[in-house]
Amino acid sequence: MELDEFAQLVEEDAASVLSRQETDSIPVVDDIRYHISNSLGCYGHIDDASRKLAVLDALLARLGLEC
Repeated sequence: MELDEFAQLVEEDAASVLSRQETDSIPVVDDIRYHISNSLGCYGHIDDASRKLAVLDALLARLGLEC
């Protein structure tokens, strides 16, 4: 399943951050958030971007990774 593979990628990237602090970020998550935010071509895409960010946040919560 693609979501499981993506979750594994996020976990591996999070594990690569040594001595995680509350303010540390996960590079792949930062990249995804950046691309979602920059994909807003018009006001109509805000709902789609918000939905995508909510899915990403839900995955991070499921993995116990807050960033």
